[in-house]
Amino acid sequence: MRSYHRLGLICLIVSLAHVCAAAEGEDPYALLAREGREAIVRGDDGAAIQILETAFALEPTRVEVALYLIQLYRKVGRNTDAVDLSRQVLEYHPENVATLYLLGATYARLHDAPAAVAALEEACRVDTNHADAHLLLGQECVTLGEFDKAITVLTRAKEWWAD
Repeated sequence: MRSYHRLGLICLIVSLAHVCAAAEGEDPYALLAREGREAIVRGDDGAAIQILETAFALEPTRVEVALYLIQLYRKVGRNTDAVDLSRQVLEYHPENVATLYLLGATYARLHDAPAAVAALEEACRVDTNHADAHLLLGQECVTLGEFDKAITVLTRAKEWWAD
């Protein structure tokens, strides 16, 4: 079976699951989120993305599925989609530290150090103990030549990593 046939079959299964869940009174968002996580566990990133995108479309203000999607987009190299979705989530949840960190990490991957620093600084402001955000922020400060700032940030991160 060609991959586009499988993709069509997956779309059909997701649609049928959505209809069945609605008929049985189960929350379609929760059902799709569970199916998406199961696809992730199976290693089927394409199916997981499609299922989770459907769930996110149902409830775009909820952050749980969005975080899975952002991580999957990054994993499969869809960095622009990861940035776009992160920005969309931050419209509703401006202080969600996980989203801020993923946004900064994605900008870093895209070699946009100024944007990475801005997102990571905000993540560090929201959660002053987020070691990963401090570590990446320090690295991006080095990229920008902001060595004094990098030393300060990386010294803080080193304290947490020593524990």
